[in-house]
Amino acid sequence: MRSSKISIMSFATLCFALILGVGQAYAVDAMDAEKEEALSNSATLLRLVETDQDYQDLYNMPKVDFDNLQLGDSFCVFTTNENVLNDTGIRVWPVMFDSTVVGATTSVLCGDGSRCYSYSTEYAAILNKAIADPDSWHFATVDEQEIACSFGSIVVLDSSQESKNPSEDLLSMLPDNKSRQSALLGDYANKDVSSICVEELDTTPARAAATMSKTLALPKFYQGTKPQCMANAINSIGKYLTGISYNIDWLDSHYTIIHNFPQAVKAFAAYNYPSSSTTIHSTLRSGAIPNSDIKRWIDNGIPILARFAAYDGSAGHAVAVRGYGASGSTFAISVMDPAKGDMVSIVCTSTGVLAYQRNGTVYAWQNGHTIVLDQWQQPYGQSRGYIEWAYYDLLGARATGWKSLGGNWYRFSNSGIMLTGWQKIGYYWYYMNSSGVMQTGWQKINGYWYYLNSEGEMQTGWYKENGSWYYLRPATNTPGTGPEGSMLHSGTWTINGKAYRFDSSGVCLNP
Repeated sequence: MRSSKISIMSFATLCFALILGVGQAYAVDAMDAEKEEALSNSATLLRLVETDQDYQDLYNMPKVDFDNLQLGDSFCVFTTNENVLNDTGIRVWPVMFDSTVVGATTSVLCGDGSRCYSYSTEYAAILNKAIADPDSWHFATVDEQEIACSFGSIVVLDSSQESKNPSEDLLSMLPDNKSRQSALLGDYANKDVSSICVEELDTTPARAAATMSKTLALPKFYQGTKPQCMANAINSIGKYLTGISYNIDWLDSHYTIIHNFPQAVKAFAAYNYPSSSTTIHSTLRSGAIPNSDIKRWIDNGIPILARFAAYDGSAGHAVAVRGYGASGSTFAISVMDPAKGDMVSIVCTSTGVLAYQRNGTVYAWQNGHTIVLDQWQQPYGQSRGYIEWAYYDLLGARATGWKSLGGNWYRFSNSGIMLTGWQKIGYYWYYMNSSGVMQTGWQKINGYWYYLNSEGEMQTGWYKENGSWYYLRPATNTPGTGPEGSMLHSGTWTINGKAYRFDSSGVCLNP
């Protein structure tokens, strides 16, 4: 972080300087390039937000027309240490609709030197407060000629990362009252905020290019001041899939979850699917998680638990990954973030970094700290109103076709859904019970007896067992009345011109 003294200039002068490129060492073309990058990433992020029908509740934002959004110029975020402002490298770009800030795109310096972008509503209230009451708000530049963003400070944090009153922080460090007077927003108090250094935020290209996007409707959980991000993320995923929600204090203390991944795996097993003894199975996955795997998990209806780590090593933070969006070569994810109990959208850099900031700290997805839900799961959980089962590998792929599990054979559709009941595969009929297990031997189904060989294939025609002959209908109602494959019993039928008698057990009495 760069450490600098501050000076104050009026909001109006700074806006004018930005437009004309006057009095700023930060080159206009560089600023334009950063703005263009922010516009492009904001379009992708907001396209992902738009994917959620319940975006107002999920993101804590008002209803907007996504075709008529605007992006304001950036603000900086500083920390304070012994009356010196430290530039965190965090930039905040207000997203506005109908003269109101509805959210913000935030960019942070990633570990590879590039900028990572995310969208949330974290700064909306404080920005709208500045617009509504400009006399209590102040903006700062850094060493006048070293400003690296448009307007200066919007949020000032002390060294403990606790939010403080920005105007009080800034005023306490100003050299004299004259500088304080020039800091006021003045005549912008009654002006339309959309006329203040904004550009139209066109999401149409992102919408057109976003051929792939999907979000899962995870419930929101807020950790408050307690270090229970992982427990809240687990509870959000668990409730989405099973409908079960635990008291967070109990869940956290019972399993000692705080940043303990083996215990987190055990905690997931506390959630069992409705009307089933099957619980959520999870596995700590090693290495980086490529975008293709994230997409596969979400497309297949299963969220991911991810731990983000602060670049300075000071903290870790767990979130529930619940969506993705792609616009051209740009990839973004949506997470349920317990820090604020809301949803955040994050753009992945070209080098594969996913990072965002909360309360002035920059977090990046930490390799080897991801829990995926594998083996038996109910995709989309309780959100669809009906139950389906699927079997997942560690890459998020569903099993398809035949699969042997635990000594039993199962059949899965081409989309990876476990099949039950009668299934015709190739030339043969097979029967899977309500648990999906392929049946063999004699089976009574819907009042009729059938014989399925050791391969599960339904038999028809004459069948001999232990010296006794049985006849299984080769076609429906042939002979008599009954479905294909059903056994004849308790009567006499003519087969190939000869009358055969069968007892109540289906044994032919005159073979």
